[in-house]
Amino acid sequence: AKKNHPDVNGGDEAATQRFRDAQKAYDVLRDENKRRLYDNFGEQAAESGGADMGGGGGFPGGGFHGGFPGGGFPGGGFPGGGFPGGFSFRYESNSAQGNPDIEELLEQFFGGGGPAGGPTRGRRRGADVSANLEVSFDECLKGASHNVVVEDNSGGRENVELNIPAGVEDGDVIVLEGRGGHPRAGRNGQLPPDAKRGNLHITLDVRRDPNRVFERNGANLTVTKRVSYASACLGTIVDLPVVPGQENQEAMRMRVPAGIQHGTTLRVENRGLPVLRRRGSVVLGKSSGGRRGDLYVRIAIDVPQKLSAEQRALLEQLQALEEGDR
Repeated sequence: AKKNHPDVNGGDEAATQRFRDAQKAYDVLRDENKRRLYDNFGEQAAESGGADMGGGGGFPGGGFHGGFPGGGFPGGGFPGGGFPGGFSFRYESNSAQGNPDIEELLEQFFGGGGPAGGPTRGRRRGADVSANLEVSFDECLKGASHNVVVEDNSGGRENVELNIPAGVEDGDVIVLEGRGGHPRAGRNGQLPPDAKRGNLHITLDVRRDPNRVFERNGANLTVTKRVSYASACLGTIVDLPVVPGQENQEAMRMRVPAGIQHGTTLRVENRGLPVLRRRGSVVLGKSSGGRRGDLYVRIAIDVPQKLSAEQRALLEQLQALEEGDR
């Protein structure tokens, strides 16, 4: 229908006929009785409403009345009146998993509508509602709970509690099923018996924090630990900062081996962030088994800018020994 609509096909009669075929197909798909007739007896029975099967029925005035009540598509094309400003159509699934619902797709594309000559039925599902929420870097590391105020398609405002799991990233989407827009009633003022609300999609925007201790790459974290020149030569034990959300775990200490070089990275397994399951950018929950990323410790060697007289004397002795070994 999008490709062959008369408003965009440049007067192509073959395309116009294909468009009429699409109208007829939709008229069958949206009507339970016609679908049953089509499945059992074929296209002719569905088009006649069972009249040629001895049912004596059909449609008021005969035929399809142009395919839809009032002729063709509501508004002379698609909802809203043809294709103002050029054709555009975007399908938004009301499923958290993004799986298309054929009835929902047809309602959005062709503009709904009940059986020919009858009242338009309401939307089986309400529309999805999207919102953005700004969170801190630390909240991504440890998880958080936020109270979000959202406005639905009926103009109402609602407080929604959102639990953010540890391990989320900038641009992640959290979906709350059944907290989106309300379904719309049809012309008869009634909702379909299985009507339900759409979903609420919240996109996370992570604030930049120039003073943050940790860097992250997915579920892995990196921290820089500075050691003195002497400690780098002789080896030492360093205390590591606590990862937000892991305060109840045993404090971490790491042995830095003697002779370590500036920029060397050491790894502490399973002390990063929880690994989350995702479908695209939608967060589905924690991974099975409670897997976590790793913590990487980048060693930086501090070179003193000022020396005491004793430090200078000792370093000069070391320098003399090193030059004597060459």
